[in-house]
Amino acid sequence: MSSQMALCRDTEFALACFAAYADLKEFRASALLGPFVKDLFSAIACPHFYTNLALLSREGNVETRSSAGRLLQSLVIGLTIEYISVHVTGRSVMRRTCLTIVACTAASIGFSFAQDNIKADTTEALGLEWQDSKNALHCLKALGLYTQYTPDPERAAKEALQELQEGDAGHKELFKVAQEQPDFLNWLASATPKSYKVPDDETLFTQAKAVIAKVYTGRLDALSDVHKSSQAQYDALALFQLLNTYRTSTITLDEMQTLRAAYKNPKRLFKIVDDRFDPPKS
Repeated sequence: MSSQMALCRDTEFALACFAAYADLKEFRASALLGPFVKDLFSAIACPHFYTNLALLSREGNVETRSSAGRLLQSLVIGLTIEYISVHVTGRSVMRRTCLTIVACTAASIGFSFAQDNIKADTTEALGLEWQDSKNALHCLKALGLYTQYTPDPERAAKEALQELQEGDAGHKELFKVAQEQPDFLNWLASATPKSYKVPDDETLFTQAKAVIAKVYTGRLDALSDVHKSSQAQYDALALFQLLNTYRTSTITLDEMQTLRAAYKNPKRLFKIVDDRFDPPKS
């Protein structure tokens, strides 16, 4: 972040207070709430508070942007309620403490706003990493580490994160935060950048069928692991086993993208595989 975007001390402190409050998730920490109210309104009085906050919500790192986004949305909701109160009743019906509590409560609503930012940024970064011939293997190795059985899943997750960070050093912090999200595995498996134009479903699954036929080449054993995994409903593992044929140059980078795009409907994708083992009756 450039020096022109440097936060004033009060704004930075307010964000820190808010982040600490958001992590508590319960009002029982009343000892924090009193100082938080006082310091938050001191920060709001700073003339550069809103400018800095808006800049951070767009251009800060992912953790700061998430906090800034939640706080900004909370303040908008709280101040809107106060504005309506003053202009409808002719007087303020909300004290500052009450307004702050409303803003903090609204943080739970703003949480989804922050999650959307993380998802959009992560899927874009991962999608670009998958499309790079040098870095795609990092994504593939990470997907394997996340999906294959290991006696030490925490170590596997750590190694997977390192693979992703090695492939895209510019998004180390983003991947670290994103990995904690419940849908991260699905983001990794199906991420596509905005520049990728997903074909219509009929075209996409026709293309996917052609790629799977290329892997099959008349040998059921080439698809047996994929079939077993899909039958056991280990969809992410089944996808990895299909994509892993990229290592042997069986499929190309573009064909790997086709399979990942088709993963938006895993049931339909793996039915193409399953039909090789149990052909549909005419």
